[in-house]
Formats: sequence, structure tokens, C-alpha cells
Amino acid sequence: MYIETRILYFVVAAVICVFTVSVTSSHGANAKGSLPGNYASLSALDKQSVIWASILSSRYPANESLPTSSPEVTGISPKFARKVFTITSDEYPPHRHRILHRFGTVGLITWRTSRTSPYTGIFQPGVSVAGLARLSLAFYNMQNIIPAVTLKLFLDGQPSLNLFAVDDEAGLGGQGTDRNFFARNLSNWVPLPRSYSQLLAGLGQSFTTAIHKLSGGKCNRPLDGVKLPVLLHAMTEPDGEEVGVPRAPTVLTFVANPAIAMSSTDPTDFRESLAKIPANTLLYQVYANATLPDGSDTRELIADVILTDQFVASDYGDSKLFFQHHGKRC
Repeated sequence: MYIETRILYFVVAAVICVFTVSVTSSHGANAKGSLPGNYASLSALDKQSVIWASILSSRYPANESLPTSSPEVTGISPKFARKVFTITSDEYPPHRHRILHRFGTVGLITWRTSRTSPYTGIFQPGVSVAGLARLSLAFYNMQNIIPAVTLKLFLDGQPSLNLFAVDDEAGLGGQGTDRNFFARNLSNWVPLPRSYSQLLAGLGQSFTTAIHKLSGGKCNRPLDGVKLPVLLHAMTEPDGEEVGVPRAPTVLTFVANPAIAMSSTDPTDFRESLAKIPANTLLYQVYANATLPDGSDTRELIADVILTDQFVASDYGDSKLFFQHHGKRC
């Protein structure tokens, strides 16, 4: 296994962190990935089927231990960090793989918006969008567990829209040794960490530099690495058409279904525990916060995230599946 220090990028502190590095994967033989040439023009359901087939065909063998070791991070590059905002594909380019959130598990979902949502685009009332959810840990460290959820929502003939969330209060602080993946609410908008490890300090600086170099001015740049806007989601209809006058929330909070809570002391690998959740289960209820013209805040339930096929841990899901980060905020 090798690392080229120039091909690495920090994507976001815990929430939303995806790191890219040139590395030879010990599990790469089953997850080469190759989207069909017409993939971009496919319907949302067809795209979901293509990605799901790749996940199922590269699932980790049931008679082997799930992978837990990650390549060492030895260098960063803002140039490559910037690409997390500019690559629109649902797959990583060749030789680029995660470092943070290296191991996770993927399930099919439906994003179902409430009939009272005041927002537009994929947040508009009564919308159902086919997608997938990847649940992961920032680091495979059982002494400080940092859960995260990433959603990919497929659109007809357009690039997917993605949502990222981590602990809405602690951010990168983690939940200690609590093994319950669903112990905390998660959010796309979290406080900056109070302190940084040497690793995160270096990666964070790279990501900050990358944000400032994004084209299009401040309207196309997130405020910082732990606050990702969702304006683009409110600007885009499920069929890929653009909304004329978008209305978007600022903060999304993912509240897990209490019925799927796990034991806080069960030593079972979180991916094995998640695989036991049956299809057609409510995973999260999503609440939206927005600032009203009078300066007050409003919060209301706007969507359910329904698991439609069980979670599968796979090489493709860990090494090829890519989630673009959206920076547009005005």
C-alpha cells in the first residue's frame, strides 16, 4: 500500500469529510467501478439501480472480518481538496480514495418530504426522491466514536444532490465509547471543533485554502468546512429542472428513529448492527431551521428518510462511491 502525498485532500471536519488519496487498496479488485457511458442521462431510479448493483457485487465476504485499517495520511493539497466541490460524478476518479470515513455501509433509501414543507426543490411538499444512505465513522476508533450520515439523492438526467451530517453539537468531538450509532442528532451545520489534532489541523488548513480558491465568489463557497449549505437542493426539482424562486432552509437536523437505537455497550461492529435493520424502516426524521425576515428562527419537520433495502458493507461503497459537496449559498 502506498500514498502519494500530493494526491490528498481534506474535505470537511467530520460531517462531511471525504479525503482523497492515491493509494493501492487491498480490496480494490472487487470495486474497480465503471459507470455506463449514458449514466448521466439516466433516470433517478436507473442510476440508483446501477450503483446498487456495484455495491452488491463487491460486498465484503460474510466469512471474513470487515476491514478496519486505513492508510496513513502523510500530505495534503488544496488543489485536490477543491475537487470535492467540482467533481460531479457518483464515482471517485481513478486512484482517489477516502481517508476519513474510510469504512461505512450503504442502504437504499427514499427521501420523502412532508406535505407541509415550506421549501422548494427536493424540499417541496409531497416529494419522494430515490437515493442511498452511507453511514460511517470519521475514524475507526472505538475509544471516540464519531458517526456520520451521507445521503445521495438521484435526479433524472442531472448530477445527484448530496447531504452530509455529523453530531449537531459536538461535531468532531465524538460521543466517546458509546456504541449506539444513533445516540446523537446529526446536522449539516455544526460548530467548529474546540481543539484540533495535528492531523486535523493540517487537513483543515488545506480545506480552508481550497474553499477560498473556489470559483464564483463567496456565493459558491461554504462559510467553513463544517457548514454546508443546501441552497442547490432547494433550487433543483426531482426531474432536474431549476426552480424559479427557491426557498431553502439553513440547518438540517437528522433525528434517528428511537426504535432503531443500539446498545451503548454492544461490541458488535456498527456495520453488522446496521445490516440488521429491515427494509421499509424509518431511519431519520429531518427537521429544517431557517431565519425569518424578522430575525427569528423557525424549525419544523420537513422529511422522512426511509430505508428501502438493507445496509450492505462493500468495497465499492468504501473506495469508489463519491459524494460531491455543494458550496452554493446565495
